[in-house]
Amino acid sequence: MPDEDQTTTAPETTPSPAAQRRQQYEDLQHSINRQEPTIVKALAAGTDQDLKAERNQAKALLQDIEKTKQLAWDDKQRKPLEADQNKLRFSLKHHLIAGKAPGVIQAFENSTDGKRDHRSAKALARDISHIHGLAWTDEQRKTLDSWNASLRYHAGRTEIAQQLPTVLDSLQGTADTKQGTAPAAQQATDLLREIHVAKVYAQTEEQLSCINSYEKQIIEAAKARKQALERTVSSRLQGGGLIAEARAAVTRSSELPNHLAELKSLQDVIDQLKGVKVEPQELGTSVDNGIAKVIADPDLGEKYAACNVGTYYVLEELGCNVVDFKKRGTGRKGIIRANDMYNLLAASADWKEVVLDRDNKDNWNQQVRDIQAEVNQGAIYVASYYNPVPNKSGHIAVLNRGEAKESGKWGGLVPIAMDTGEGQRWAAKKLSSGFGKEKKAGTKFYRYQGPIKKKQTL
Repeated sequence: MPDEDQTTTAPETTPSPAAQRRQQYEDLQHSINRQEPTIVKALAAGTDQDLKAERNQAKALLQDIEKTKQLAWDDKQRKPLEADQNKLRFSLKHHLIAGKAPGVIQAFENSTDGKRDHRSAKALARDISHIHGLAWTDEQRKTLDSWNASLRYHAGRTEIAQQLPTVLDSLQGTADTKQGTAPAAQQATDLLREIHVAKVYAQTEEQLSCINSYEKQIIEAAKARKQALERTVSSRLQGGGLIAEARAAVTRSSELPNHLAELKSLQDVIDQLKGVKVEPQELGTSVDNGIAKVIADPDLGEKYAACNVGTYYVLEELGCNVVDFKKRGTGRKGIIRANDMYNLLAASADWKEVVLDRDNKDNWNQQVRDIQAEVNQGAIYVASYYNPVPNKSGHIAVLNRGEAKESGKWGGLVPIAMDTGEGQRWAAKKLSSGFGKEKKAGTKFYRYQGPIKKKQTL
């Protein structure tokens, strides 16, 4: 028998690897929960550049979050960590932007010579695009949108003002040079594209008037150049008849085609003015009326696939030229099908494709914001998808007013759109709600630039 004063102790047990992992996860999670709100609050409150300690703490905490994510055993644990991670990333970048953006904007507004460096403003606008999707409050998004609009307007206006003299000088060259000014026409087209973007971000009547004056100068120079070329071409085709024309062909064979090509280029520049707008509220009303007409139709109702019919009705309500959407109709109500609409948009002078950068998410997101901003001001856009599968329908919808939204399906921002596809009768949802993930690669965006029956606002 053991002595009475002898005691026994249980052998020490080593926690299992799973228990150790769980304990490490819980310790890190506790530390993150304790530190993250304080650091985010400090970075949000300070716009000066001396919060070095807080920034270093945020960077260290990001590393801890990454370790904790690796220890997590399912998505339930990982998702809150990813949210914390995004908050810290947003706060770090927002802190730097908040320290720079107001000063840059103020410097542009105080400038009297218009010679500020636009590159710093563009760089800040890109930084804003990078973090916009990480913002978690409406106040944050509104502040970012305000900075972004100001920076993009001032950067665009400065760049336009710097390039304008060169483009005007080229367009105002003599009409009988052998090489012509086709490069100038391309430069003018590129500059008009920048002008359209700057218009979207103009926030005052004074700013809009400034941009409109640049546009007017380019258009007038292009029209004058075109008229001079028309006179040159006309004189070369007259006076001496076909025999004289044939005798002179050797010396003019390379010159005349250059002039004709240039005329087309200049006409394209002039056509940039065709981008039309309607009153913004009219867009929403036309969408509502178009959808109501689809639902009221006993052949269509609330479920039948009628994206082409709904799009036709909305565009008709807006006063767009929809004659070709119906006269060769092979679909319901004599309206051409969505695939046929896709082909018609590409061939029609009334519609201009707006090409988005599908290979760069940041560029894509900013371009979507630009399109949405135009739509909110009354521009008419459609999204069109061609279905390559025989006897299968494509898809089409009119964009509507709202705020561009993040889409998990598309992996980036998407604009707001109406939809009257199968089982779809809504006026304003994310485009990806009706255009699935598989449709992103084949979807194109077109802006209406044709005649409007109703009063238009340029």
